[in-house]
Amino acid sequence: MDEIVLGTLAAIGSLLFFGSYAVPIKMPAALSLDPFVFQTYKSTTCFLTSWLVLLYTPFKFTWWGILGALIWVTNGVLAIVAVRWAGIGVSQSLWSGLSCKIE
Repeated sequence: MDEIVLGTLAAIGSLLFFGSYAVPIKMPAALSLDPFVFQTYKSTTCFLTSWLVLLYTPFKFTWWGILGALIWVTNGVLAIVAVRWAGIGVSQSLWSGLSCKIE
């Protein structure tokens, strides 16, 4: 498959899935969960579905992945708290804007 087609499909998938992942945080069943428990569910789902990438990319271990996972989990717990306190719109706009500014 052409790289442009793959890139376009990845961008559409990112738009659908990454842009809406915070929605379940506001569901009544999730509000009763501790942020660390909810993050465990998110991390487990991400870990299990990430193995699909190995269907078209060879596996390569790096310690940077471990560091990235630590940062991602910390960010995820704080994102859950932020969405509960400030709402999805404000929280996601703020962390997306800060991510663009920092990178």
